[in-house]
Amino acid sequence: MTFFEVAACEKPVISCRLPAYIGTFAEKYFRMVEPGNINELSDAIVEELNGDNNGKAEKLIKARRVVEKKYDEKIYIQGLHDIYRDLS
Repeated sequence: MTFFEVAACEKPVISCRLPAYIGTFAEKYFRMVEPGNINELSDAIVEELNGDNNGKAEKLIKARRVVEKKYDEKIYIQGLHDIYRDLS
């Protein structure tokens, strides 16, 4: 699954904080932990399993809305149509 698919399902994500994620959708809406930091990873997992909400539900709803507005299949199809139209 992609980050967008998970966000569309309003599910939480715990992922490694990679340079490629800086300033992206993933960094904004998901829990990122430092690479190799087992304590941070285990704390994130425990918090998620214990249901430590801290506004996460609202954040997941916002992530879904962003996916619907910016990354929906219909939007990409329209974008491709626009590109082909401009090229011809």
